[in-house]
Amino acid sequence: EKRQRNQNTNRCKSQNKNNFLGAGIRAFSLVNFHRFSRGVATMSAKKEPESFGFWLPNQCTAKTMDQLTPHKLAVVFLIQEYLSLKKSAEENPAVEFTARDRRKFCMLLLKLIQYPDMAYKDLYGLLTSPVYGIHRAHLEEFEKLMKLLKTVGVEVLFDLYNVIDKLITDNASSYQIGIVGLYFRRVYVTLDKMSFPEFMALYRNSVSYYEKGARAVQISASAFSNSDCFMKPETQPVYKDRNATSKWSTKQSELFVAQQSALLQNNEIGALSPKEMQARLNEIIHDHPLYSQAYFLSYLNSVRVRDFFNATDALHRSFDRSTLHSMTMVQDNKEYQYSALNLAILHAQFNHNEEALASIKECIMLAQENSDKICLQLAHAWLCLLDSSKSQFSEKNIANKELMTLVHSISLGIQSLVKSSASTGYTPAKLFEVLLKSDILNCQTSMMDLIANGIAERAALWAIYGKNEISSLCSQLLLNSDLKTLGKTYNGEGICQAMCSLIIWLAIQGEFNLSLTVLKHTRERFPRYPLSKSWMIADFYISSIQAIFRGEWTDASNACYQLYP
Repeated sequence: EKRQRNQNTNRCKSQNKNNFLGAGIRAFSLVNFHRFSRGVATMSAKKEPESFGFWLPNQCTAKTMDQLTPHKLAVVFLIQEYLSLKKSAEENPAVEFTARDRRKFCMLLLKLIQYPDMAYKDLYGLLTSPVYGIHRAHLEEFEKLMKLLKTVGVEVLFDLYNVIDKLITDNASSYQIGIVGLYFRRVYVTLDKMSFPEFMALYRNSVSYYEKGARAVQISASAFSNSDCFMKPETQPVYKDRNATSKWSTKQSELFVAQQSALLQNNEIGALSPKEMQARLNEIIHDHPLYSQAYFLSYLNSVRVRDFFNATDALHRSFDRSTLHSMTMVQDNKEYQYSALNLAILHAQFNHNEEALASIKECIMLAQENSDKICLQLAHAWLCLLDSSKSQFSEKNIANKELMTLVHSISLGIQSLVKSSASTGYTPAKLFEVLLKSDILNCQTSMMDLIANGIAERAALWAIYGKNEISSLCSQLLLNSDLKTLGKTYNGEGICQAMCSLIIWLAIQGEFNLSLTVLKHTRERFPRYPLSKSWMIADFYISSIQAIFRGEWTDASNACYQLYP
């Protein structure tokens, strides 16, 4: 009995101790929650980054949840009223809701989901525009719901939470893979994770968002419906200045970076201006500080205006390591080898071969750690360009063309080696044979950029060997080719090189007026660096020839100094 009494006593003490520890943990969590609500970050947060990750200011964008903004709520209201109007049209044939109205709203919804937040006045102008305007009944119900948000109160948001839950449950099969379903689920999860103070802050921001926009719409009701930015459906979206409550989501940031990067590579004139693009990138970096692709696009944008200081700074920021050890950061580390490669290319522009080779070695090391064969091929090509002792063809790479993931890097490496080997004594037959293999790879995979670069390089080879007529023929063949991918015409480096070859050819023939006409068109088509470097060289060449013919030796000397700095 005494032993049993001692066991019961110990059990009670253990339970009291556990209860005390549990109460202490709950009290500690409650205190920390209030600290978080007031925005106070304490040192105790750093001891448990996994449990209290929301206190760390430099988290990865993929792990943090997207912030719910008034614009996103307005999009949800639009979808809610659209579904209600569609159901009414199905039940009551008297309600006119055509397929054209549904198609216009679907295209509008895609833009609203993909592109960043806009002010209510811009949203209202988009809803009433000729291109994306929605049904009149749809617009009226949407306006009523926005007014209810102001008059009724926060109950509208609680009702919205229940409506989204019901829509997801009733349409589980279609909402699993659809864009609207994914958008609804993200909004639903975000609402579910929000605390009451955050919920009230969202409500107040939404009311302020609507009031400011409604006043602006009343002041200038027709200014947005007739705006040029809504009259052209095929133009790029207009990114306006955002308000304080607007945030870039992760998907919106990824889409913006992917679109602008593709435009810079294939059609630079269709991308945003350097000033506007940098403003948008600063917003993305402010919302997602660890999104490395945004820094890389900032590097490309700085190179466009020859701001090499900020370009180098952007590349160095891509190397920044965070102290967080998460799966997301491990995946993001796989991008660093390309930053090292671009840093080597930037050093090569200034003939800093030692620094470039050091960056190439770091790129190779990172690529080997991540088993990135594509980056290894690119690094090998640049290593051959920077180190003349290693300028030799890699027949093994050409034999591995069955690996489709390596086709682009292999073809690019072949073209780089042909360019460097043309000035080191390789026989023309060998060069054209290897270049033919590159053309075959490019045509089999429909890589328009490398097809254009291959034809332009072939024209350059013929010009080196004195066959200017054949070189001109290759350039004209490229310019008359229809290089389109998914409806988008290629307008990149190969086109610029071909036009520069024609400029020089016309100048050699004495057709300076025609040569200057083509030069003017090339200048308008490729206005910025690095593609502008090619037509600048052609311009200096023409100026030197004209000055020599006129006997203006000072001008000819200055043009030659510019041609060979």
